[in-house]
Amino acid sequence: MLWWGKEQFDPFKGQLIQGWVINTENNSIDLIINRQLWTILDYVNRYRLVNQMGTIAREYQYNLRLINQQQKCLAFYTCDFHKDPHRCQIDFDSREINSLDWDN
Repeated sequence: MLWWGKEQFDPFKGQLIQGWVINTENNSIDLIINRQLWTILDYVNRYRLVNQMGTIAREYQYNLRLINQQQKCLAFYTCDFHKDPHRCQIDFDSREINSLDWDN
């Protein structure tokens, strides 16, 4: 599932998404992101990546967290799987959003 998403949605041909850790106890996935490449993406492309990979995780009832190599969280894709349809949301670390150049 995730390898396919990495091949399809990583705008840097597999260099942005460096790996992942799946935690089956709390149904969560941590995507390990190359921080340098993440900073190159604008807000729309960051949102697109989180949404696309989060949609894959949601299909298997997993929540998604994007982290850098130091395990700092960059973004979340979380769902309430107790509701039908599932209610999901995307959140970014506020420092990440504030660091974006909105003029580009």
